[in-house]
Amino acid sequence: MLRSYLRAIGGAVLLGVLLCWIALQRPIRFTLDIGGELTIGPAGTAEAPLYDAPYLIDVHAAEPAEIVITTTETYRWTLPESQIRIPGISGGPMITQLRLAPPSVPTTTLTITLNGADLVTDLAAGPHDLYLFTPAAPDGSGSLQIDLAAPMYELPPDPRGLGVTLYGIDVAPVGWRVFVPWALLAALAGVLVCLGAGAALAGFSPRLAGGTVLVSSAALALALTITRTVITVDAERLLSASAAGVATILVGRGLARTSRRLTAERRDLAIVAGLTGLALALRLVGLRHPQANFSDLYLNVNNLTELVRGEVIFTEGLTCEAGAGNSPYPPGIYVVLAPLLLLFRDPASHHLIMQVGGALLDALALPLIWWAVRALGREGSTRRAALWAATLYLIPTAVLRSLIIGEYTNAVGQALALPGMLGLIVWVGSGMPRRWRPAVLAALTIAALMHSGVLIAVGLWGVAWFVMLLIQRRWPEAGQLALLGGVAVGLAGLVYYSSFIGDPTLASTNPDCPVFQPVVTKFWNLLTKDLLTIDGQIPIWLWALGVGGALAARRRLPSLSTPLWAWLATFPLALTSLIWSEQTIRWWLFLTPALAIGGGVGLDALSARGRRSRWVAVGITLAVLAVSLTLWIRFIVRYRTGNFIP
Repeated sequence: MLRSYLRAIGGAVLLGVLLCWIALQRPIRFTLDIGGELTIGPAGTAEAPLYDAPYLIDVHAAEPAEIVITTTETYRWTLPESQIRIPGISGGPMITQLRLAPPSVPTTTLTITLNGADLVTDLAAGPHDLYLFTPAAPDGSGSLQIDLAAPMYELPPDPRGLGVTLYGIDVAPVGWRVFVPWALLAALAGVLVCLGAGAALAGFSPRLAGGTVLVSSAALALALTITRTVITVDAERLLSASAAGVATILVGRGLARTSRRLTAERRDLAIVAGLTGLALALRLVGLRHPQANFSDLYLNVNNLTELVRGEVIFTEGLTCEAGAGNSPYPPGIYVVLAPLLLLFRDPASHHLIMQVGGALLDALALPLIWWAVRALGREGSTRRAALWAATLYLIPTAVLRSLIIGEYTNAVGQALALPGMLGLIVWVGSGMPRRWRPAVLAALTIAALMHSGVLIAVGLWGVAWFVMLLIQRRWPEAGQLALLGGVAVGLAGLVYYSSFIGDPTLASTNPDCPVFQPVVTKFWNLLTKDLLTIDGQIPIWLWALGVGGALAARRRLPSLSTPLWAWLATFPLALTSLIWSEQTIRWWLFLTPALAIGGGVGLDALSARGRRSRWVAVGITLAVLAVSLTLWIRFIVRYRTGNFIP
């Protein structure tokens, strides 16, 4: 069996590397607006993004820090010696256009080294467009390396050492030559090996594991052809993310082998481990991409560092859309991640803890969803429903988009609230055993200490579930739900929110807020931009799967039906805030797990109708995953072009 896997995966990897090498032979044009391409958000301002940082060495931060008018042109000051590196453009020579400006002195002697070829020129003050012939990279990597050296310019009281001002670079190949970037191809081969190994560990057959590698190879080759530098600038991190996914699968596989469960359930555990590892890798590919750095990431990193130093009470300013003023910022996510700082004491690694920790916590929602659906049913089809539900949460575009723009307290806070929510559902569905009550209460209290938006969403869900239980006259469940929910919220209020009683800063408002839109306009924008578009907050097909599955749950999983419908009911409840506010809670984050669970039940019900229906269910699943993956890649690519506005 091992030889079969080695032959299938090894052959697929070799063919995949060949495809990637062929894709790299296509010369591409590269354009980079240094400091960030000008993009103006709805409020008329936008901070300069950092997507140009991976290509620049020894340059200062983008200026100006805030874009106010559409005529603003962003730029960066270099140090006296700086470098521009662009990997894997072309194996032949290139024409490089540099848009720069020397400092305000009569003449600046600038030394430019283009792939080892030196050029010295004297430039007068003011902007210049330099068109430079650039030879091919001498090492055959197809990369472009530009070294800039200028006399140090001092501009008191600015303490920085300044060189020249960079505005942009444009590279156009003028010839074609075969090149072999060995380091890049080795990294891509490692990614493909990890994918094949992960598929094998997840229980795929040799042919299916090899097919997984081939499909992934085709996707990589296509990306290298269309938007190459998004891959080449991130090859090493792509490999590390893939390795992290395989490590997660190995851990899950080990747990499955030690399980005393039936063989079928151990097989399911292996599949879930594979899905979890793949989910972690997919999240890390986006979060760890060097072009995906937004200020919210560093806000959370600073809060995490301050928590370790003893700061617990956080407040953050709300936007005008959310009501303006300051709001409590519960530190639940930071408390969970803080122990990792003992392993990584270097402050420079704190952003890594936030990104990897956040990706892992959200990926662990997959086995949690699988466990909840599996625990509420019996044998047979419930196993398939649980696997389908976990699969639909593999690429949750709404959650991934929030993670990539730095909304860790929202997205990861929801992931940390899921144990309490799903634990409560399973507890009620299992007859409410007393021995579970302390664990459920603790998990609900942790959920209440997450982001205040998560707390509001969980509260709305609890209220909707409580009302439905009263309508159904299920008095014991309603009483226990009210008791546990009330105690959890009370503990959270006593432990944290009581610190803000009488705080005068929470009442402050922003007097410069614009006039709010009419309610009809807000609901129309919600319908046309968030619900009826392919890249909306939640695609329409996921709504159809989730609601259809919720209908099927009444017959197939009765103990899940009521809490699932209560979960879906938080959507209209959350929208009521549009009557007095410009912004709702992140309902798209809160509903995504519910729709995945409902979709799993619905696909299971569809597949039970016969062989043709089973293939239709498989086709629907593959289509949803393919479109979701395409949207996720599109989110990442748009950082490269600067067109993504969160």
